Order: sequence, then C-alpha cells, then structure tokens
Amino acid sequence: MFDQLQKEFPTLVVIDPKKVQCENSYCITALDGAPLYRDVGHLNDFASYKFGQEYLRKFGNPLN
Repeated sequence: MFDQLQKEFPTLVVIDPKKVQCENSYCITALDGAPLYRDVGHLNDFASYKFGQEYLRKFGNPLN
C-alpha cells in the first residue's frame, strides 16, 4: 500500500518504526521493562518517544 501511495504522491514520507524496533526478524515488545503497545497495533507514548529518538539518531530527520 505504501509503495502505491508513494507512486501517486512522490513527496510522501513514510516513517517505519520497525526500522528501530526490529532486527533480524525479531521485534521487541518491551523496552526498559515497559510494554510498547497500547493495543494490538498501536504504540504507546513511551514507545513512540523512544523509537523516535532512536530513528533520528540512526537515520536523521526525514522531514528536513
């Protein structure tokens, strides 16, 4: 779906949290002893903040 959207909207920026959450087909579900999900498909505020920091550290700001 995202590939199709990027074809239709070339300036679309897709930020995938799996780039910092998952490694070698293994995705963490807790960080520093805290669960990362608010429900089955949505990150909680803590996870969003931590993954955001790590994403910026690894990949820089994709909105620049």
